[in-house]
Amino acid sequence: MKAQVPVQGILNFIPEEKLDFFAEETKVDWNSKKLTGKELFNLCIYGVLSQNRASSRVFESFYDNYFFCKHAGIPEGKRVSHSSICERVGNIQVSFFEKLYRYTVKTFKNKLSEKDKTTLCLYDSTITSLSSLLLNFGMSNGQKNRKGQQGKHSIKFTIGFNGLPFEVKFHKEQKMISENLALSDILQDHVPNKEDIAVFDRGMQDRRTMKTLSDTGKYFVTRNL
Repeated sequence: MKAQVPVQGILNFIPEEKLDFFAEETKVDWNSKKLTGKELFNLCIYGVLSQNRASSRVFESFYDNYFFCKHAGIPEGKRVSHSSICERVGNIQVSFFEKLYRYTVKTFKNKLSEKDKTTLCLYDSTITSLSSLLLNFGMSNGQKNRKGQQGKHSIKFTIGFNGLPFEVKFHKEQKMISENLALSDILQDHVPNKEDIAVFDRGMQDRRTMKTLSDTGKYFVTRNL
């Protein structure tokens, strides 16, 4: 059995001074005082660690949770509605979370035991589709409706994973629906190292791209059958 780490133990790996520093650096709170970036980050982390399904209504309920309020420094009696949480999520400065993401990946990677560390870097892509009424940009993916309009738009996520997700790229351009382009794009950033091998499936079949990767000293494993 692997030893389990309590929620508090995981949250303690992210010091308050780092949250404050990134908030100041990115100006994430310049036009919002009711729900700060640090508070929203704590809501997200606590939600992922303690709930099977996180949502704005679940986040709203956390303000009645003594443990969460104590950890996040929430003043007694403070309440934030789920609609305010939704609005803040839709307008918050994304760079704040980008910096926290890179910091936490680096922090937790160092916490992995030697047997859990791997030299294999797994790369793969997935597509998320939403109704065009909710997402007005992205790739056209699927049949058009009766009016001849695109019913859904899609965004592709290409992820590098080596025990922890260390690289993520988002694509909305139509041409990136091709795995040849999406995978080759993220693999260009792969560090050429004999002890750091990239692994990906047969989604990418362009031999010219594979030759380019090989010529730049990047080691990889794939299959074409």
